[in-house]
Formats: sequence, structure tokens, C-alpha cells
Amino acid sequence: MDYNTFCFTAADTDGTYWFKITFKNVNCIERVIWFPGGDVPVGNWTCTDSQCGDCEGEYCGQFTVSVEGAVSGLTPISDCKFGDTVRIDRHSNNGFYVHELVVIQKQGIRQRVAGELTPEGAEQSATKEDDEEQYGAGNAIDMDLETWSYTLAASDGTSWLKMTLDKVRCIEKGIWHTNTGQSLHTWTCTDSHCNNCEGSKCSDFTLTVSSDGAASDFPSFTDCKYGDSVKLEGVEGFAVRELAIIGKQAARELVANEIKPASAEQSATHQDYVAGNAIDMVLGTWTYTLADSDGFFWLKINLANVRCIKQVIWLGASGAPVATWNCQEAGCSSCEGPYCSQYSLIVSTERAESDPSPASDCENKYGDTVMIKTGSLFYVHELVVVGKPVIRERVANEIIPDSVEQSATGNNNFAGNAIDLDLGSQSRSIAGSDGRTWLKITLDKVNCVKQVIRYYNDGTPILTWTCNGNNCSYCKGKGNCEGFILKVSTEGAEYGLPPLSVCNMEILSS
Repeated sequence: MDYNTFCFTAADTDGTYWFKITFKNVNCIERVIWFPGGDVPVGNWTCTDSQCGDCEGEYCGQFTVSVEGAVSGLTPISDCKFGDTVRIDRHSNNGFYVHELVVIQKQGIRQRVAGELTPEGAEQSATKEDDEEQYGAGNAIDMDLETWSYTLAASDGTSWLKMTLDKVRCIEKGIWHTNTGQSLHTWTCTDSHCNNCEGSKCSDFTLTVSSDGAASDFPSFTDCKYGDSVKLEGVEGFAVRELAIIGKQAARELVANEIKPASAEQSATHQDYVAGNAIDMVLGTWTYTLADSDGFFWLKINLANVRCIKQVIWLGASGAPVATWNCQEAGCSSCEGPYCSQYSLIVSTERAESDPSPASDCENKYGDTVMIKTGSLFYVHELVVVGKPVIRERVANEIIPDSVEQSATGNNNFAGNAIDLDLGSQSRSIAGSDGRTWLKITLDKVNCVKQVIRYYNDGTPILTWTCNGNNCSYCKGKGNCEGFILKVSTEGAEYGLPPLSVCNMEILSS
């Protein structure tokens, strides 16, 4: 440390005085110490999981220290605060000098990996010396590599460590970490077991996934096992620094009236955390946005065409919104959520050949580009652009259905959504009690059906079936024709179809 050099902080354009340090990675900050030009600090702030308010030193009453940054998906730790930025704000309107500012991070805190689940709790067969603080099961899931659980045998002679999840999940892997964060053992799951193990002592331990909750109506996967608890069993007297549970990174559900983006880009990318991760429908992936050559941090979502944008929702790792911007003609400044104060959102038109005239019924913001901007690096798991509901026009010779039904309904996406002309709603057909999946549209009378068209939510046809006198087997489009069977009959639709989500469907007569 060089006490002979210093910076002088003057007011910014808003008239506020502040000094900020930004780190390359998120850390859990324990203390911030300000040295004025010697070894005696003028401010020593101690942090908790919510703030850095406890301070010793003569500058404590004049300045506030805060830790900032996007940290969704990290479990709070009581004696430190996660963030990638430390900021000092002066209470009065005066410039100030900083000779040295020292930031102390908590040691041994690991980062969650992609798809890692946050357990609700942990328990074990018996705890060494009955000391829950030193050797309790919770130490195996606290993200702290300097603590550990120590499992002893129960009265029945079995030794086990069990993690409980918030609900039934599809588990891909279990990873046992050492005190350096390296993998000691890794178990990989199938739909029936997690016996595939890599490590030096795999023969001494087993990992099992089981369920106390219902696991019905879930999609079928061969590379993960459904359950709401994970149990590690082995020899008596084993210690675990950290046990990470990796869940299947299943696609999230569409939001009503969500607009499908065409592409995404960002100011600069850290490693392989690309901008496309913000629009891939997977909560277990994320972007990592760095500054461009001009020092700006931004993430931009490009739409296929100019749309009337009603809302933009930033989803965290859990799927819960961390910021929701509501758009009006003048912009999208109205925001709800914990991240609102740190970020701004801009909707603009960049790629249209001419400036579009907003539709008369668009009371929201017209544009083909959505951009998030801030002053430091940030992460985004999913960014959802919601448009004004789009009602499609009926085409020539379209037959108006009399009714619609499906084998069973998933996530309250009812069958009627497939014929309501609203491209923002969808049906979701899942397997019924007999294991079969189907969507059936009943007409008011017998008709000669020429075509059946399935639409995406932007009004683009996904699949088109063309019928002749014998069947409707000719299919073309952007979707998977082989994954569906369409039949027209006078006795009702035949069963045995695979699962499908239909944004809208129209039937044309010849």
C-alpha cells in the first residue's frame, strides 16, 4: 500500500460525491477499511448479508458504505454481503480524498454452478459430539468451504447425510466438493438411479434420489431422476465440506403474450456466458456482461420486427422476477423489484427501414430492441419481453370450431386457448390417466377439411397439415412434423398423440 498517493473525489452531474471499486467477480464482503495516509484507519465497516452498517472510526458518521451487484442464485451468508462493487457515499456536499481502501472478502465461499439447486435443509444419521454448529449437516450446504458436516452412524448402524429440496426436481448430478472447491466424487443420474460415480472412493458411498411428494405429470427424461430428497450413504465417520445438487435445466414456461426474440448481444462477454443465455428459456444458464471499449455495460435483445411492448421482466435463477418494467408511450421508466434502482431499460427502433407509425391501439412502447444498461458487470438468467395481445385475423374459408378438449391440462393452459384467436395464449396437453396425450377440436357439423395450421405466438405458422381424400399426413413447417399425428374423422380425434403446446390452430375448408 502506498500512503503517498491518493484520489480526490468531486461531485458528479447529480451533485453527489461517491467513490466506487468494481471487482471482476462476485465476492462475499466481510469488511471495508479506509486508511487516510497511515496505519490507523478512519473507517472500518463490518458487513452482514443485508448491509455494511456497523462501523468504527472518525469517518463513520460522514460516509456510508454499500456492496452492490447482481447476485441472484446465491444463498445469503449472515456475516458478509455478496456483490462485485463496493461504494462509499459522502453525506455532505464536499469532495474527499482516499489514500487506501482495503476490501476483505470471506474466505472459502464457493460459487453455485449452472443448474445447481438450493436445498431447503439437511439432516444426518448422527452428528459428531452432538455439536451441530461445528459438525452439523447444514454445513454441507452453506456454500462455505471452511465448514463441514461430520456424519456418524445411527442406532441402526447406517450412516447417511440427506438434503431436502423445496419440491420435486429432476436431479442430474450430485457433486462432493473438497475444501479447495474441487470435485472429490461426482454421481451422474439416469431416470432410475445415480450409480454412475467418478472419484477415488466411489465403492464406499452411494447417492440416491427419492421423493416424498407427487411426481406425476412431469416430462420424461432419461438423464435425470425425479425426487425431492438426495441421500448420501457410506462408511461411519465421514466429513463433507459441500454437497452440490444439480438439477435438470428444463425450459421455463412461456409468459402470456411473450414475444420470441430474434437474437441477443452484449457489450462484452466473460468466458462463455453469452448474451443468448438470457433468451434460451433456461433458468439454469445466464449471461455475464462486461464493459465495452467505451466502458459501458449493456445487454440488448433484438426482436424480429417492430412490436408494441407492454412489459419487460427480468427473471432470477429461481424464476421469480427481480425487476419488472411497465412500458408507456414515453418509455419504460416504471419499474418494480429489487434491481430497479441499479439498471435502466430502453426500448427503441433500430433495424426498421423507416420509422414505424405506432398502431392506434398501442398505448405502450413501440420498438424492435430492448436494452438493459448499468454501470458495472451484471448477470441475467432470463429476460422476457411481453407484447400487447395479438389477435389474429381469420383466413379465407376458415371453419369456426364448435368446441375443443384435451387429454389433460398442464399449468392451467386450457384447450380453449388453441381456438380463441389470441396468439398470446396457448393450450398445453399432457398425458391423461390412460397415458395418452391429445388435443381434439369438434366442428359444428361434418366438413371437408383441406388444411390444419398450427401457429406460434407471433402469428407465424409452425406446422401445416394438408389433407386429401384419405388422410392429412402431408406436413411441412419449422416445427417437428414427425412428433405429431393429425387425423380428421367423423367419430372424434384419435388418441395416442405426443405432448404438445398449441398457441393457436385454424382449420380450413376446401
